[in-house]
Amino acid sequence: MNRLKIRYSKQALKFLAKQENKVVKRIRQGISELANKQPTTDVKPMQGKHKKDGDMRLRIGSFRVLYNYDEEKGYTILLVLKIDNRGDIYK
Repeated sequence: MNRLKIRYSKQALKFLAKQENKVVKRIRQGISELANKQPTTDVKPMQGKHKKDGDMRLRIGSFRVLYNYDEEKGYTILLVLKIDNRGDIYK
């Protein structure tokens, strides 16, 4: 059985720290659904100049979460690379 860990980038933690509790709760719920590999929201692979191997994006309202999966010592790691508003994340 492969266990899962969630790791947040410095940018992602910083973004969450600036948000209201209601927004943080909504984003963390979306991320936990990813961790269970049962997202109920919009998930797509990254395209264009922002595409890197395996990078995906999760849409949560007007927010976007860029993430990737990795393997390490028997764990699956969900790497939350970046969280931002729709208009700013792709810059």
